[in-house]
Amino acid sequence: MTREQRTLLLGAAALVLVALAAACALSPLARWQLAQSALPLSLYLGAWLLAGATALRVWNSATRSTAPLQNAPIPIAGGIGLAVVLLALAGASYWNGAILDPLQHRGFPDYVTQMRGARRLLAGELPYDPKLRAWVDVNLPPITLLWLFAPFAALSELRGRLAYFALNHVAFIAAVGLLLRNVRPPAAVISPLLWTSLVVAVAAAFEPWHDSLRLGQQNGVVFFFLAVSAIAIAAGRDVLAGAALAAALIGKPSAALVGVYFLLARRWRAATSAAATGLAAFLITLPWTGIENWRFYLAEKAPQLLAGTPQQSNVALLAFHARLFLPLESLASFDAMPEVPLAQALTRASQLIGVFVFWRLVSRHGRASGGTTSYLELCVALVLSLALVGHAWQSYTTWLIIAFVPLADPRLWAPLAPRLRAPLAAAAGLCYAGLAINDVSLHRVVGSTSLLAAVFAALPTFALLLYAYLLALLTVARDREMGGLSHSPVSAPSLTPV
Repeated sequence: MTREQRTLLLGAAALVLVALAAACALSPLARWQLAQSALPLSLYLGAWLLAGATALRVWNSATRSTAPLQNAPIPIAGGIGLAVVLLALAGASYWNGAILDPLQHRGFPDYVTQMRGARRLLAGELPYDPKLRAWVDVNLPPITLLWLFAPFAALSELRGRLAYFALNHVAFIAAVGLLLRNVRPPAAVISPLLWTSLVVAVAAAFEPWHDSLRLGQQNGVVFFFLAVSAIAIAAGRDVLAGAALAAALIGKPSAALVGVYFLLARRWRAATSAAATGLAAFLITLPWTGIENWRFYLAEKAPQLLAGTPQQSNVALLAFHARLFLPLESLASFDAMPEVPLAQALTRASQLIGVFVFWRLVSRHGRASGGTTSYLELCVALVLSLALVGHAWQSYTTWLIIAFVPLADPRLWAPLAPRLRAPLAAAAGLCYAGLAINDVSLHRVVGSTSLLAAVFAALPTFALLLYAYLLALLTVARDREMGGLSHSPVSAPSLTPV
């Protein structure tokens, strides 16, 4: 571990301790919670310090070797059998999990809730019920209700649900198609058929996408716009990247750190385009959304949403921190987040550390320019965003298919020390598995008030943090292999050659 790394690690630890001390100084409740949870909190902080030191040692070891990996093309004849098996498994998984299961009852509860608000909005009424908590009421901003849900108000209830269901499928398949076309490695590295089957299998079998469809979430549409933004920023089409990000954030704002990435990476055109697109959408829709609806949402609903919830499906770090100080029954609660000052302090410190470390990643010395670097950095921002926001339901991790696609490119593993390639690849696979747990079925089996349930609820959160680390490691290792040389932006159909 270098002196700079040691200083950063100790500085992060000091920031966390200062945040906790400040919370205790300002709040008697924080002091009481600290007295009740001193031992588990100490173990948690000690585990983070140990994990940080280990991560830095692995980082240094993994990026030390720059010997190129000899990648012979995978023979087409040898890859056809595996590709057929993967595509068959993907098809079966998609049919069962993404089509049949959601259609069993055609419930789509989140769609039903938001449509209630959309119909009120079109009728000139307040879309929200002041008597209901944010997590059981309409909780989307007026512009989202108008853009994504109001178009279905003209249809019958059943036809509207099916049309919305179909829209998300079309958007999801289109996004996967764009990734297949624009992110594929050269045929000399891996058989195109095998690579395609790997990506399709990863996307089609991802449980958060199936969960999104069962709930009636709009994650297929959000995923599409995030995929467009990632591909566009890699291709140097910053205006399109910013506009697509704005559209994605209108659908779900939990990917906001991607906008921060545009600023940190000095992609001014992308940041300006995102801001201009968002402002234009706001002004154009204002005659229908109304000032009073926006005022109520920003003053009443948004603070509840930003405060988060400890409920089991929330994969954000704030939810895990809150569970450290709350009874196990909170795993099943849809109430607003109770007052947990120590959890807030831990999370604010984590957010500052996360943004600072991400800024160091983006502004690192010897950074290789080009499409692959930009794509990977955006993926890091996307993964970190879900971990650091106030709330992110597990179904939101559907978007991370964008971040899993690069793993199928053997060139990204070449710069790593050979002895660490397999363990790090296994760690990435565990992250995928941790995010893909069906949390609803799991908690029906183990219950929502057991210690085992709390452990399983924490798995997606730490999978996000570990995966952000792995993506950052791959990004920096690639810089070192390339010697920091500049490359022109990516052009379809493949990213910048390694």
